[in-house]
Amino acid sequence: MKKLVVFFLLLSSSLLFSQSDKQIYSIGGNVIVKGRVTCELTGEPVETELEFRASNGKKIRTKSNSITGNWEQVLPSDNYKVILHSWNVARKTYDMQVQPSEKYKEIQQNFTVKRLLPTDIYLQSPLFKNNSAELNADFSQIAGEIKDVLKYNRAVEFTFYVSASDMNKPSEQKVIAVGNTPDKTKSSKKPVKKQQPAQTETAKIPDYTKLLNQRYSVLKSFVNEHFQDANRINVAIDIDGKYSRHPNNFSVVVTNNYDKFGTNR
Repeated sequence: MKKLVVFFLLLSSSLLFSQSDKQIYSIGGNVIVKGRVTCELTGEPVETELEFRASNGKKIRTKSNSITGNWEQVLPSDNYKVILHSWNVARKTYDMQVQPSEKYKEIQQNFTVKRLLPTDIYLQSPLFKNNSAELNADFSQIAGEIKDVLKYNRAVEFTFYVSASDMNKPSEQKVIAVGNTPDKTKSSKKPVKKQQPAQTETAKIPDYTKLLNQRYSVLKSFVNEHFQDANRINVAIDIDGKYSRHPNNFSVVVTNNYDKFGTNR
C-alpha cells in the first residue's frame, strides 16, 4: 500500500512539473537568453536587476553577476520590455524580441547602463556656447533625465559642474614686427644693414574667472527653476577641469549614494 501511495505522489509531482514547465518554457523548445551588463561610460561590468515584462504582463526577474556583469535567463518566445534597475544604476528600458524555436536555442543580448557610484560621471555636455555663458543645448531635456534618476534612485545626490575647457588658450608670445636698420659705422663700402631683433608681445589672457562665474549663475538659476528637491543637487565650478574635457563644459557627477540597507557609499 505504501508503494502505491509513493507511486501516485511521484506521478502527481511529474504532472505538476510538466504544467509549470509549459508555462515557463516555449512549447517549441527552450530559449536561453544570456548577455552582459556594463557601464555606458567606463565599460566595466555592473551588477543590477533585470526585469523581463512579457506582453501578457508576466514578470520574470534575474540579476547580473557583480564581478563579470554576466546574466542568463530562460524565456518563452514573446516581445519583452526589459527594465534594468538597482540602487547603483539609473533605470533603463530596452525592447527585446524572443523568436519561437523548435529546437534548443541561445540568444546573446548585452545591455549598458549608467552607474551611480560616488565620483562617477553621469553625463557630459557642451551645454554652453564657446567662450560664452549662453546655453548651447536645451537644459530642460537634461533636467528631465536627471529627474527620472532622482525619482527611482531616492538616495542619489548630484553635483553639476561648469568649466571653461572650451575657452581659447592664449599663446605665450606673438611676433609683431621684424625689421632691418642700417649700420651707421663709417666705411668706404656701402652701409651694411643690421638685423633688428623681433619684437614680441604676450597675448591677452582671457578672463576665465568672469566666464565661470557667469556660467555658474546661469546654471544655478536653471537648477532652482527646474528642481524642487534642491538638497540633492549642488552646483560647482570645475576649476581644474577634472570632470570636463573639451568640447564639454558641463558635467553631472554622482556626489553620494546609499544602498538599499542605507549604507553610505
